[in-house]
Amino acid sequence: ADGFVASKAMLALEKADVLPDPGKVAQAAQLHPELAAQAVKMLAKNQGTNPASVALIQSFAVHKDPAVRAITVIELTAAVGERAAGNIQAALAENDPRLHIAAATAIFNHLGTLFPNTDSYRYSSSRTSPPNIDKFLTDFASGKTRPAWLNAFRPDLEKSLASANLEERVKAAQCLIAYGDKEKALPVLTAVVEQNPAFTDAATYALRWLSWQDRLAFFNVLLPHAGDHLSSLANGIASGDDPRAAESLWALLAQPKSNWSLTYSVSSHLRYALGLEQQRYVPNNDKPDPQHTKELVDPLLKI
Repeated sequence: ADGFVASKAMLALEKADVLPDPGKVAQAAQLHPELAAQAVKMLAKNQGTNPASVALIQSFAVHKDPAVRAITVIELTAAVGERAAGNIQAALAENDPRLHIAAATAIFNHLGTLFPNTDSYRYSSSRTSPPNIDKFLTDFASGKTRPAWLNAFRPDLEKSLASANLEERVKAAQCLIAYGDKEKALPVLTAVVEQNPAFTDAATYALRWLSWQDRLAFFNVLLPHAGDHLSSLANGIASGDDPRAAESLWALLAQPKSNWSLTYSVSSHLRYALGLEQQRYVPNNDKPDPQHTKELVDPLLKI
């Protein structure tokens, strides 16, 4: 009965903007281990308003359940970045693919926070210049702007490229491509996608970390396997609203599974890349609006 009551209380607290007592959430999870993963997520959500939540998350890093340790390293890295380096290293050292996947996920998520934010210029009233993605990638791959603490994980990530677990290979390849190690990682990621197209969506998130020619080549590798992940492909190829992506973006619209959501995504990338006016907001759904589609596409056809 106590477990049932605790579970219902957790469900109620999940909807709260602020946890009234994070300590009690952690205590309940210790008493009811089946709630631990849920508790870690709740504490992570709360850490911005209550720094004590970080210490409570850390307490789950040695939990007996590997699944809880896995979610802990992801959430802890998101919360404190470099201060979770020891937790990442510990997860990589475990003999469990779940921990390796979690560690690589934590690393790749953190790498994503270092990538230039296109929204800062997209929605700026002053319409500042877009970030120079080519320069960023060159500097990051060389180590010039890549935080040095991330280098410690490279040997373990390289080992994961040969894992029997396909997801572990994919996660490691994502990280190493972001590090600039495309020679080692890209063939592995390509082979996994060709073996199991279900990993295509995950592979698209590596696109923006590739220089233009490599990005275009990998886009063409992924396109036949894209299925329902065309929007992810659009986001990847058009990283930084790159005008060189225009032809590839148009090619996506010709795919059998192209829909209204993809049309909106492609038109958005093209408008910003080609310097056209900002489009008005429309709901992101799959129901075609012929008139609005015409409003979006007509200016592009005149280019």
